[in-house]
Amino acid sequence: VYGSEAATLSELGDPPQTAAVELPWQDCCEPGYRFLRGKFDLPAIPDEGLAIVPIVGSDNYRLTVNGNPIFAMGRMQLPDITFHGNVRAVFRIQRDALRLGENQFELRMVRDSGSPSFFVAAPILGDYVEMVDAYRIRSFLLNGYNVVSMTIGLTLLILTLIVLWRSEHRGFLTWLAILFAAWSLRLVYYDMTDPPLRGNHRIVALYLLVNLLPVAWFNLMNHWSAQRLPYLTRVSLLVYALLSMLVTAILYGRWYAHIDTADTLSTWFGLLLSAATLALLLRQLPRLQPDRALETAVFALCVSLIVVDAISGLSGSNVSHIARAMPLLLLGLAAAFLARNVQLFRSSAQISRLLAGQLAEREQELSAAHARQRELVRQQAHDDERRRIMRDMHDGVGSQLMSMLLASRRGTLDAEAVSGGLQSVVDEMRLMIDSMDSVGESLGIALATFRERTQSRVERAGFRFHWRQDGPVAMPGYGPHDVLQVFRILQEAVNNTLRHSGGSRVEIDIQSIDEGLQIRLLDDGRGLPEQPVNGRGLGNMQTRARNTGASLTLQSTQTGLSVLLTLPPKSAGESL
Repeated sequence: VYGSEAATLSELGDPPQTAAVELPWQDCCEPGYRFLRGKFDLPAIPDEGLAIVPIVGSDNYRLTVNGNPIFAMGRMQLPDITFHGNVRAVFRIQRDALRLGENQFELRMVRDSGSPSFFVAAPILGDYVEMVDAYRIRSFLLNGYNVVSMTIGLTLLILTLIVLWRSEHRGFLTWLAILFAAWSLRLVYYDMTDPPLRGNHRIVALYLLVNLLPVAWFNLMNHWSAQRLPYLTRVSLLVYALLSMLVTAILYGRWYAHIDTADTLSTWFGLLLSAATLALLLRQLPRLQPDRALETAVFALCVSLIVVDAISGLSGSNVSHIARAMPLLLLGLAAAFLARNVQLFRSSAQISRLLAGQLAEREQELSAAHARQRELVRQQAHDDERRRIMRDMHDGVGSQLMSMLLASRRGTLDAEAVSGGLQSVVDEMRLMIDSMDSVGESLGIALATFRERTQSRVERAGFRFHWRQDGPVAMPGYGPHDVLQVFRILQEAVNNTLRHSGGSRVEIDIQSIDEGLQIRLLDDGRGLPEQPVNGRGLGNMQTRARNTGASLTLQSTQTGLSVLLTLPPKSAGESL
């Protein structure tokens, strides 16, 4: 490459007067646009075309050869630019774009305030097939290996967070998760061509991640040590916070040498903290247990590489060993912990067998307790049913027989009264017998049973019977106990209508409302009396409704009595 020249552009367009420069060429430190033109001589044109590897330091650029576009990705208009300058690849120049003899390449570059400087070295040129083969490994390290590293880092981060959620050793695992997060996000930063941050915001975010890495290593080593020093975490975080504020002020205020000053401070911070991490490791060596030897070796290698990279950065070498080795070292660290805990896993298997035996014994105890509880509930249900039958006999059969007995003693009992009273007693007995039968396991079956038993009885009593239902009943939360209570309420309501309403029609309307159920019983009788009458069973109906979680409303209308039972939805666990 010979005869290169450069110019500063006020905007992306045709370059003004250029000046001759030598490659490598660097321009620091104002952001904006730059233009560079170079020439190269080609004695012969390869059959597969020419390969070019540009060495460019800018946020984005456009590369043309003899006026033919070779690389043009993303946006170049400030301030909304993309960062495709990080794309590293072997670009192909087609045969028809080349000339024998002198060829010309042009670079239009852009960067914002978040990058240190423009830099261009002489591009590498060669036969395309040979260059692709020669750069195969380098291309993988610059591109594919970064994806592998990010995948390893993010996977280890997710696994660490899962273990952290269930573990009691939160200190070590927290800093391990911070290490994985800072490492992975730093790689994402370099690989992201259209990030959400621009300018100084972007470079500040980078330094926050870069400076967090040595803090994470330092605290990870402190929590790994047998004798942890608790004050070190607070001190390291305080120094990190002060450095972050200083770096932010330098970058936004453009103090001193701007990004170079921030980079120097960050490098010294990483070097000093890495040295402190090594000191913690050396402090641990006299107390080192044999089963921690592999972990110690991995820790020592990681921290040593960080120190070497920091020293090379201060000397201007910029060789990054840790960037290449970190994914493998992190996997090695995980393998070392696994090797140390093999015996623990064996003990865990033994503990698991012991706990399994104890769990089986506990399950038997719980099963027996559940059986006892079930028996108690069944006995309570029987007792409740026995008391209900006693109340029904007292309020129904007993009341009718007592009325007939008093009337006979007063001599006012005639044949028609005896016939009516005995019919009422028979009806009460039939109702009680029906109520002791099974009504089914679900509310839908119970309502079908209720309709079958009630319709014939109502019609025999001289009433017209109307049944309306808007669809199948599905109330899965209502178990057998609740179903029985609903059945009894409806029986009592019909019985009261037949005995006391004085009407000629019974209407039952069933509707689904808001996932619940509404059952309304209407008659065309005289409604509720002004003074309560003993034996009507209204108190029993209200009690049953409360026990079921339902609401019961009785209302006299101009056409008779309305009994409204509203059943709310409930989960299966709410039912007895």
